[in-house]
Amino acid sequence: MDNKNVEYRLRKLFEGQMPNNQTCFSELMSNHRLCAIDQVVEQGLPTKRVESYRQTDIRAMYDSDLELLSCECLQNKSHKIDLPIDSIRIEIYNGCYVGQEKLTITNQGVVFGSLAEAACKYPYVVGKYVNSTQGKNDVVGALNTAFIQDGLFLYVPSGVRVDLPITIIESYFNQMPAMTFGRTLMVFEANSECTVILNSSSECSHTLVSNGVREIFAESGANVNIVDIQQYCDEFKNIVSTYVVQSSDSNVKSVSLTLDGSVVRNNLTVKLNGRGAENQTYGLALSSRNQHIDYFTNIEHISSDAVSRQKFKSTASESGRVVFNGRIYVAQDAQRTQAFQENRNLLLSDTAKIYAKPQLEIYADDVKCSHGATVGQLNAEEIYYMRQRGLSEADAKRLQVYGFVNEIISRVDNPQLIELLNELATAKIERL
Repeated sequence: MDNKNVEYRLRKLFEGQMPNNQTCFSELMSNHRLCAIDQVVEQGLPTKRVESYRQTDIRAMYDSDLELLSCECLQNKSHKIDLPIDSIRIEIYNGCYVGQEKLTITNQGVVFGSLAEAACKYPYVVGKYVNSTQGKNDVVGALNTAFIQDGLFLYVPSGVRVDLPITIIESYFNQMPAMTFGRTLMVFEANSECTVILNSSSECSHTLVSNGVREIFAESGANVNIVDIQQYCDEFKNIVSTYVVQSSDSNVKSVSLTLDGSVVRNNLTVKLNGRGAENQTYGLALSSRNQHIDYFTNIEHISSDAVSRQKFKSTASESGRVVFNGRIYVAQDAQRTQAFQENRNLLLSDTAKIYAKPQLEIYADDVKCSHGATVGQLNAEEIYYMRQRGLSEADAKRLQVYGFVNEIISRVDNPQLIELLNELATAKIERL
């Protein structure tokens, strides 16, 4: 079999199903699309021979006939899922924005809605930022660029503090084996402040492969908090590539919780481009059955006097698998960098697997950097101690697991969100 069969099939699909109507967005993206599909065919989707994808076979996800889901049939959709939190609500289906109004402008000047519509109404913003973050070897991101039809646009003007969190209900569904591509562009201008909650879920009757890209820009002095909740069905395979670009004195904090899904690959690239920028990244993965959860992080310190902190925890039970591959890069001119990375993991069964690979790549000489990873099991002495006080063995184990994961959940600033995440984590721990 031709080893380029998957890529050629994708090119044929690209040539046959790309929209012919000339919209602002299609015109803006046309050159990007052509270059992207050429990159996919020429470089090929990553195989397990590629170091950063050694444990997750992305190419195999597309090695079957998958329909390309269209945004055109989604405009009248409405999702029943809600969060018990006062917030501004946005709905995304199969990567596409749905709503009565294509763009909404609040009294504060915050704009959110269809990315395609924003390309018409705000071409100077969309044109400046969209598709500006991906590297020349990022074939997974290029595949998204080739097929993206629409997505979400979120813009917070300079000096605006958004009092309520913005909740993005991101859901996926299908009635045949299919694939979907979503793009989110978030721009937080200088000295703005905002909390974004991403609540992602899926209802699949057949295999559904999602390839999503999130581009997030925090300009000078911006303060952004992101909470990402992922809970998917057993037929769902998800790749999310998040790119964060931070200017001077900006602060971006993210907490992610991955609970379910067949294959979940979270790519995170952060570029600290300005002095005084700070990035905090926390993640929690709870894998069971045959679930495969993979976190890949790449924190790049480009400018001096910036700080990054990472902490990821995971548990794996039954035949669950978890992968953590974290890289910190410090450029030659990034003096006085402070970068810290920590990865802690719990194996809860003999058939589960966890892979951890922390990395430091430092070219500056005046830095404070550290990294570390551990993989262990439940503490038998602690379990014995709790059983002596009347707990069953199962309850003692669950309590110990909950204590392990609670450190990540407690990083969230919103008390209502902490309560929700505790409920979700507890429900998953009960099933382990």
